[in-house]
Amino acid sequence: MRFCRNFVGLAGVAGGGGAAWPCRDCQHGVMALRTAFTELLTIEHPIALAPMGGSAGGALAAAVSNGGGLGLVGAGGGDRRWLERELAIVGERTDKPWGVGFLSWVAPPAAVERALEYGPHAVMLSFGDPRPLAEPVLEAGVPLILQVTDLDEAEQALDVGANVLVAQGSEAGGHGGRRATLPFVPVVADLAGPTPVLAAGGIANGRGLGAALVLGAAGALLGTRFQATVEALVAPEIAKAIVDGHGEDTERTRVLGMDPTMAVLVGAVLLIVVILAIVAMSRRQAPAPGEPTRRAL
Repeated sequence: MRFCRNFVGLAGVAGGGGAAWPCRDCQHGVMALRTAFTELLTIEHPIALAPMGGSAGGALAAAVSNGGGLGLVGAGGGDRRWLERELAIVGERTDKPWGVGFLSWVAPPAAVERALEYGPHAVMLSFGDPRPLAEPVLEAGVPLILQVTDLDEAEQALDVGANVLVAQGSEAGGHGGRRATLPFVPVVADLAGPTPVLAAGGIANGRGLGAALVLGAAGALLGTRFQATVEALVAPEIAKAIVDGHGEDTERTRVLGMDPTMAVLVGAVLLIVVILAIVAMSRRQAPAPGEPTRRAL
């Protein structure tokens, strides 16, 4: 995976003369665009792979890192077997900076501690209280990236000691917040001050990256765009659907983003409904008092 400056020009944006973007087998020159994010992680381009749980594995993370961005393995809830397999892959396939991401509301601290043993250059936490998982990362001196979906979360992330904030707008795939990327990124950048901010949500090409930089971000975090690659751990049909799809095909639901407490309540309600349905069915089939029992021959 290479990043081509010819994909889109960014003259005058953040002091850069061109933006880098994935380009296969082209002869275009490659130009690095320096920002606070690239300086912090010592990478060439202000582009990071969203740590999509289950699909952003070691191969995809390594490809993004080798291309000059920051590849992040999506560990999700921190399944030990999956985590160890994919972190071994990324470590074998790149000598460039890479990282790993977890879901704060479900991953145990032990999973983060295990991941740190593989020497990631960054750890990203998303959704939920980051403090329990942030502690071992900060103690290890590894750059901490925290994703936020509102200003309260942004303030908490800064208080925790995040080195990078990801301002995720509602255009993002998977879990997401309620504020759109365009108005959300500038207010987070203003709040964060010198702390680098990455824009996330609805960014899929160099123009989106350019817009993020103009809004005050130091780079962009991309998920869906990189999911449509041969390195992603998704079925070919899924990648094809992404490539063939349009914005109008987007579907929004609260099921994916349901918090654990709500999930338990919904599960309990569904169980009660099933039990009541079974009881009602058995009553309809049972003979009334005094009615002879009929046996099928």
